[in-house]
Amino acid sequence: MSKYKMLGALGSILIIIGTFFTFAKVEVFGMSASASLIQGFKGIIILIIGIINLIIFMYDEIKNKIPFVEKLAILKNNKLIMIISAIVFAIVLITAISTNSGESAEYTTLSLGFYATFIGSILCIISAKKVEI
Repeated sequence: MSKYKMLGALGSILIIIGTFFTFAKVEVFGMSASASLIQGFKGIIILIIGIINLIIFMYDEIKNKIPFVEKLAILKNNKLIMIISAIVFAIVLITAISTNSGESAEYTTLSLGFYATFIGSILCIISAKKVEI
């Protein structure tokens, strides 16, 4: 496996696990609340995209072990990975901007879930541009 496929697989895994980590935390008057992406519709979309990216990056390694993956050969496209990774990137940024704007912005901090999905989407975009899938 090439180093760019490994980088893409790592990015996909970061996207997947980032949806389960705390995305943002709000602390006001000694009380705190946190939220992860998986609690909403955006998180489910990001999770599905992360799984699809992982399957595409690992296609050569798993096509003999899992029979239905051969039917996904049509998805083996660099541009597709770049587009869906860019969608993840946009969703994460828009969510972060909306979380950190408004009256509660001074009480809100972004957490590990944001950074994991953000870095994972960037790694997927970079590796999809460099790798032959």
